[in-house]
Order: sequence, then structure tokens, then C-alpha cells
Amino acid sequence: MTFVRVKLKLESMAPGTTLRIRLNAGEPLENLPRSLQEEGCRVVSLASDGDAFLLVVEK
Repeated sequence: MTFVRVKLKLESMAPGTTLRIRLNAGEPLENLPRSLQEEGCRVVSLASDGDAFLLVVEK
């Protein structure tokens, strides 16, 4: 479900813009960065943010 929401948001964004995504540990953290790269996005950073993680991707 996370991937679908992120993909819909990215579709409304201009190329070259960045999106910050807050993720919980587990399946979203394991799969979302890889899936977004397969869709042509660039993972700018992935860092721990307390009890969650902050993923920054560029469209």
C-alpha cells in the first residue's frame, strides 16, 4: 500500500524534484527503495529518524 501512495504522489511531481517519505521498519523499508529505483527514481538518502526511517527520493 505504501508503494501505491508514493507512486501516485510521484506522478504529480515534476522530474528532478525530491520527495521525503517516513517509513517504519520492516517490509516497507526493505521493499520501497528497491521498487522506486526500478521505477526510475534515484534514492538520495535513507537515514534513521528516531523510531522510523526517512527516505528521500528524486523523481
